[in-house]
Amino acid sequence: MKSLILSILLFILASNVYSQTQTEYEEVAKNNQINYVPSDIDSLRKNTFDKYLEDMNKLNPNPTPKKDSVFYNNVVLNKYFANKITNYAISTDDLSFTDYIVNANTSNKTLTIGGSFRLDNFKKEKGKRKAARQLESLRKVGNLLTLYVRSDLSDGFSNLYSENSDTQEYNFNSSIGIGGKYTRIYNGTIKTDKRAQIDIIRSKYIQKEIEKAIADYDADAFTKELELEKLRNPNDNESDLESKLVRKKHREFYEAIVDKELTYAKEYNLIKSSHMFWYSLEFFMPLSRKIITSSTDNLTTQDNKFTNWNTTLQMNYLYNRNNACFIKDFSIKGTAQFAVFNTNDFIANNDSAVTFQNIIQDNMSSQVEGSSSSVFLGNYNDFPAGSVKGEVSSLFFNNTVGLSVAFEQTIGEIHNRNWKLGIPISFKDKDGKPTLNFELQWREINTQHSVGISVGYNFGKFVQ
Repeated sequence: MKSLILSILLFILASNVYSQTQTEYEEVAKNNQINYVPSDIDSLRKNTFDKYLEDMNKLNPNPTPKKDSVFYNNVVLNKYFANKITNYAISTDDLSFTDYIVNANTSNKTLTIGGSFRLDNFKKEKGKRKAARQLESLRKVGNLLTLYVRSDLSDGFSNLYSENSDTQEYNFNSSIGIGGKYTRIYNGTIKTDKRAQIDIIRSKYIQKEIEKAIADYDADAFTKELELEKLRNPNDNESDLESKLVRKKHREFYEAIVDKELTYAKEYNLIKSSHMFWYSLEFFMPLSRKIITSSTDNLTTQDNKFTNWNTTLQMNYLYNRNNACFIKDFSIKGTAQFAVFNTNDFIANNDSAVTFQNIIQDNMSSQVEGSSSSVFLGNYNDFPAGSVKGEVSSLFFNNTVGLSVAFEQTIGEIHNRNWKLGIPISFKDKDGKPTLNFELQWREINTQHSVGISVGYNFGKFVQ
């Protein structure tokens, strides 16, 4: 009798937990403009596409000439803008939707390794992290935290330790530091003047393709996957496992619909224009202080400890327009940046170090050269400074090649004016996703002119 009562209580408890989990999942889905979640394989097969259309129609139920601009929900916006923004990713200053970063930047001569994490547990989804995590592939990225380690890069190599020829000891590389960046990404907007074409393509092509894919996923395939889930999770409730599998397949088919939407939108030029805004706050702090050797009399030297920290606030606006003419898909990105950083007289004046050669005299007639060291001539003085920077970049011909111009004014104890003219280039893969971005540059940094190529290569899969 006791065993029977205990079994009933456990069943009620498990059902209650399952119900709470299902409800939480549905709430998180609705917060992300997905208003229907199937509960079984039959509802998945019958209702997935129809409910997707309902999601889209609820965005703009009574369109007018002034309101006729909302056709895609946040799931579509997320994937659409991810590619547009990544076209401009050259350094960690730029936003990139990759979950990890390995960035070799030839302009700053730095190697950066790090990762990005979503911070999208909004108040509406507080306490529903498990459900939110399951829905990450369909949720819009709104808040990103990027953490990284950065070091100097020279001749394609970044030192961690280096040997001191005088002491025969290995010293830690003082240029290595840690950094972090918080990015807030606001909802973008997609505009079109081809609502009728979008409706036709959805009903004639996308619906047929998706419903065929769902039909091909028959009951036997579902049963097989469910049996495998039971083997992986033998202690879980069968109905709970079935619901999880249904939700998983629903996410996959929903993503497939979104991919089809964007494919047809590009092929038939359905999107007229789009724009979005984001800002980021970044800091960098070296793990150790750098030793800068200076001399005021060319005879004696002094070691000075320098901490190369900096913090930056950056605001960005991206506008993209699609045309049928020869320039095709093009975009313009505007950036305003405010920075506070630590510097010194030698960096501010763009001074170069000279080589001091130590002489060892064996006797009155012979000399032996000892070790050499790099020394800056003059008084050493470090101090915080600031800068204000504005930049406008553009890409034409399907966001492949364009023009950019930037101007920066330093403030505080130094008053340098830095500028840059560039030709950004973005290579795409067969799916149109950016794979390699670089820029031909003519610039002046701290009174020094240079012409060259700035390359920044980020790789990793999209944050989900």
